[in-house]
Amino acid sequence: MQDQGHRPTPALGPERAPRHKLFELVSLWRNGAPLRGHLLDLSATGALCHSDMAVATGDRLLIDAERLGVAGRVVWTGGKRFGLHFDTPLPAPVIARVVQRG
Repeated sequence: MQDQGHRPTPALGPERAPRHKLFELVSLWRNGAPLRGHLLDLSATGALCHSDMAVATGDRLLIDAERLGVAGRVVWTGGKRFGLHFDTPLPAPVIARVVQRG
């Protein structure tokens, strides 16, 4: 079955980590090959990403950026956007470093 760009309904309980909107250019690595991408939002448990290169649900990616390096799995796709769930939650100081520019 093909992904129709439908995002799962987010949990509204306390388990959902706060989201921080941003627009950060990053390199996304899949199977050793770089993809150009952007982070659109970030939380301790995952990120909303954008890339002109297609990714599929289940793909394993590494985000490589000046202030962030984290691995995760694509959990949904919709057009050029996709959700990435991190293998390990990010500590608050790492999130603060990425969100605070300058």
